Amino acid sequence: GALPWLHTRFSVLAGAIGVAVVVLLLVDASRPLAARWRRVATFAIVPAVSAVAWLGMFYAIYGTVDPRVPYGPNPEFRPWIWGAVAGLFVDQQFGLFTYAPVLSVAFIALAIRVPRPWRQLSLLNVGILLVYAMAVASYWMWWAGVPGLPARFLTAAVPLLSVPLAVAWSRSAAMGRAALLSLLGMSWAITGLVLIVDRSAMAWNFRDGQAAWLEWLNLLVNLPRAWPSFFWNGEAAFLRHAGLLVGILALTWWLIALGVGRRAGRGGHPRLAVAVWLPVGAMLATQAGWTLTGSVPLDPARAQLAVFAATGRGASVWQVGPGLRRWNPEAAPMRVSNDQAPLADRPSATVLILGNVPAGTYRLDVASPQLMTGELTVSIGRSAAPLYRFTLTSSPAQVFAMSLPAGAEVLVAEASNPDLARQWRVTLIPTSVAGPATRFARLHATYDGTETFFLDGNVFAEADGFWVRGGRMAEVVLSQGVAAPRRTGLVHVRNGGADNVVTIQSGAWQEVVSLAPWEERDVSLPLADTFGTWPLAITSASGFRPSDVSGQDTRYLGVWVR
Repeated sequence: GALPWLHTRFSVLAGAIGVAVVVLLLVDASRPLAARWRRVATFAIVPAVSAVAWLGMFYAIYGTVDPRVPYGPNPEFRPWIWGAVAGLFVDQQFGLFTYAPVLSVAFIALAIRVPRPWRQLSLLNVGILLVYAMAVASYWMWWAGVPGLPARFLTAAVPLLSVPLAVAWSRSAAMGRAALLSLLGMSWAITGLVLIVDRSAMAWNFRDGQAAWLEWLNLLVNLPRAWPSFFWNGEAAFLRHAGLLVGILALTWWLIALGVGRRAGRGGHPRLAVAVWLPVGAMLATQAGWTLTGSVPLDPARAQLAVFAATGRGASVWQVGPGLRRWNPEAAPMRVSNDQAPLADRPSATVLILGNVPAGTYRLDVASPQLMTGELTVSIGRSAAPLYRFTLTSSPAQVFAMSLPAGAEVLVAEASNPDLARQWRVTLIPTSVAGPATRFARLHATYDGTETFFLDGNVFAEADGFWVRGGRMAEVVLSQGVAAPRRTGLVHVRNGGADNVVTIQSGAWQEVVSLAPWEERDVSLPLADTFGTWPLAITSASGFRPSDVSGQDTRYLGVWVR
């Protein structure tokens, strides 16, 4: 009765649990039929009163008893539902079993021979979970926002899996229990990794199809492309990949629990067998994933950029050869390209995509087997305008200088047309030591000749300036280039429609400005650093919504900056 009041989607969970309880009461053969119905009626009193009050709340607020009304028109069943349901369980960024593989055994338990009441209760619990998953997956928000936490929408229903998990444990022999304990250890390890590394940053996922923890496990081996993602090549491809993965892992479990288990019963070593077969299953699933997605196992660009970033943080980097010597990035520059990375899910004009490119200066080497003319653009993420435009003349090889004062979370180089993209080979070469920053620019814009790099999602970039979100702190880097370093700067701030306190900070320098609604102010910045940049943290203590006055702009805006 309390579940629907916590969230509208929990009404599905409450209804399914209620139906299951009624079914269990009615099939209780130890009582007369009349007694069963009396128990059902007694049980239904509290949920019925709660349901009437809950629907009455919607009528009082919205004028209708339809609980879907807050979500706008037609937010119903969508054709992507089966891929979305599978994604809730096995998507590499948002899947429940991806982060807690031990929970997948609850589905395997349905095939175990057990007494009828156990099987009945297990089927009901798993059925409730699937009904709830279908309900939340029918909305195009099943991945729980941007950024989103793994399996957020399934968390409330996870306790339902305790019954089939208990069945699996109680009916397993030594081999099965060793496998269960191994999967439990893996689940703990993944959880610890996600929560501990980089202050839990890997728990926050964007819909880019690349699980941060899989990338962290190995920067050279392309593990993310081996695991299913709902966001790559459409629902059909994802379902094929998910089905292949589930099939391989089910086969592995069968080999452990049934095939090899017989030897364990004759004096074998269950832990040793599990230690062998679980990695074999993981390797088969990984190789099958690479084959299905048309990917290659190695992605050296990520590893090279990670090494380059480590030099900026002061790490000692050594080159391994016939002997050991300290590696000087300026004397032995690396050549970063992603020729081996898959191109199937990229725009056809893209010639280079690199992630987590550190701050520094670079050169782009463009080579082609024949003379080439055209335009090459370099952008950061999905910025509205490119950071650089280079014109290529008739030459088989050309070099362009490029500066990234705030690095780039995603750096994209595109040719002016797909035909040129198929001919060009673009390589990024660092020409300086990497900057020490650990964060990378997500977007870029140019305002009055000043390059502006946004390091987080707390801004709304517009054509002639940007809004800082109300009640948030936005980190940006302003740059006028190394040609004019050590000069002062000026920013113009305009408050929104509510009293506000704006704090602008750069290193040890700080300016606090109290602003009335729509008040404007110029703020002088300190001297730029030696690279001609100002790293700024701009905090807006309050904000407003334009839709509160007129129009349909529901953004919560703090202060506008130019």
